Amino acid sequence: MDVLIVKIGAIGDAVMALGALHWLKSTRPSVRITWVAGERIVPLLQVAGMVDHIVPVNEEALFGDSRIRALKEVMSVWKRLSGSRYDQALLGHRDRRYRILLPPGKCREIRKFGKIEGRTIPVFGRYHGDEYLRLLSGIDDFSMPDFSFPPLSPPSLDPVLEEILGHKNRPWILLFPGSAKNHLREDPLRRWPIQHYVELADRLTSQGYTVIVAGARSDLWVCDYFKRSKVVDLIGMTNLVNLIGLISCADVVVAHDSGPLHLALLLKKPLMALFGPTDPKERLPRQTNSSVIPLCKSLELSCSPCYDGLTYAPCRQNLCMEKITPQEVWGGIEELLLR
Repeated sequence: MDVLIVKIGAIGDAVMALGALHWLKSTRPSVRITWVAGERIVPLLQVAGMVDHIVPVNEEALFGDSRIRALKEVMSVWKRLSGSRYDQALLGHRDRRYRILLPPGKCREIRKFGKIEGRTIPVFGRYHGDEYLRLLSGIDDFSMPDFSFPPLSPPSLDPVLEEILGHKNRPWILLFPGSAKNHLREDPLRRWPIQHYVELADRLTSQGYTVIVAGARSDLWVCDYFKRSKVVDLIGMTNLVNLIGLISCADVVVAHDSGPLHLALLLKKPLMALFGPTDPKERLPRQTNSSVIPLCKSLELSCSPCYDGLTYAPCRQNLCMEKITPQEVWGGIEELLLR
């Protein structure tokens, strides 16, 4: 069986889709999986090791202003897929425009998000990992298989990072104050206020913990806020593989709804998961263990739920995130360290 997956999205989307692949590989060991993926998530798929053929897509070309460049990128994808035929193709996007990436005449069956026999997929309020599994398995009742992440052997820490971090003689608390950004848009409403992260970091360092602040180069704006804090600043210094290795070494991860949060779930790390405009039920697996403490105050507000799967309500102040206090996160970290 040959399966084609088209999922260009962000790190979190890829992580949630990996559970469906884990089920497929477990039930059909001989299946061959091809994944059309955005370049930024390719290293994650390589570390996961379940995809037989990865077709990288240049997201800047695909989503940029030049239609000619976008068309050339689509044609390049078709060319790289032209040598195979697929028993099943999964389009992991609700936006129908992504269907153009499917090679014409090469897919026997196409499954996609949207309306299926009058039913909407994904279902709002249900974990998205379950929805990928539902799409792949075709099962839509209580007999749907349980979601589980694949076992992952995280890469070792980069020697440069090891030298910066030094010997680990006390717990590492890993903070991700930036993130919530991809090629299509930036979602600042999902972020916990940067001042809250700074207050939390200062309290943790005063208690003797090693606090590491990490993120992509697009998060460099964060650095100025921590100049007076005694943190290890790794913003912009880790690629995705190094980031996976770093998270695997952390004692506790603190993150709002973003890629690092999902990587911590994949790696089964103790996690303080901070939610505001997005629904934690859609982002956290049903089988989440006691090493994850979600904090969400949005239900106290009349504007909840805010995010409809595509856009957010027009909002100038993410009060839903501001209401989560550093003291609450601090208490959760202490609880996780004791478990």
